[in-house]
Amino acid sequence: MELLQAELTFRDENRRKRLIKRAGFPTYKTFEEYSYHCVKFPPVFSREELETLEFVPGKKNLVLYGPVGIGKTHMAIAAGVKACNLGYKTKFYTVTELVLKLAESRKNGTLERLLRDLRSLDLLILDEWGYVPVDKDGSQLLFRVISDSYESKSLILTTNLEFSKWGGMHNAR
Repeated sequence: MELLQAELTFRDENRRKRLIKRAGFPTYKTFEEYSYHCVKFPPVFSREELETLEFVPGKKNLVLYGPVGIGKTHMAIAAGVKACNLGYKTKFYTVTELVLKLAESRKNGTLERLLRDLRSLDLLILDEWGYVPVDKDGSQLLFRVISDSYESKSLILTTNLEFSKWGGMHNAR
């Protein structure tokens, strides 16, 4: 019985490591390392809900908004690492990185495969939303990913743009 338990533990640990590696985090972060002194949670969402990832099984989304340097990316990565440790398929991209990957996939004829891979995720993290303007084609591809995600997975977006300015991130070129 102990041998079976050891094998299950070994497999679980390997799965967690594999999920973290596939997620593509630029660095490894945890909630324990995060300083919450700059964070204000809205009345309908708590620190506990963030740290336990209660929003992920419900396919709810999270926008981490604030000025540069307060740790939005750290918090997003920590949530992603926790999601992987809980067995959720997760992927991290900067918005620019994802738009470039989508455009390249379309050019190479592999867009549908990439979109299928993105659809299979439980959590998609998009860092630096609105940091760099996106051209019309990139905006359409990004919209498709966001639209496909609706009620099928959770999204975490990090941004320093207030919501009223999100429309300006898309160039009409």
